[in-house]
Amino acid sequence: MSQTKIVSDHFNKAYTLTPTEARRNYRIESLSSVISKLNKELKLVGLVITKSMKMDITGKRYAEYCRKAVISNG
Repeated sequence: MSQTKIVSDHFNKAYTLTPTEARRNYRIESLSSVISKLNKELKLVGLVITKSMKMDITGKRYAEYCRKAVISNG
């Protein structure tokens, strides 16, 4: 199964995904690359994966990805 399909299936079950979760659960080393490819496919159906930067309790920053619907004005 492709990494793009794995991440897509993940977002069908869960709201968010971090690079650490992707590495641990799916052995995906470059989540940002997979997200970029997946975003190209999802835009065709009115969805997008957004990235927000978070900070853990030690002060280390990390990315968190979330799938959202694209809202059209018009």
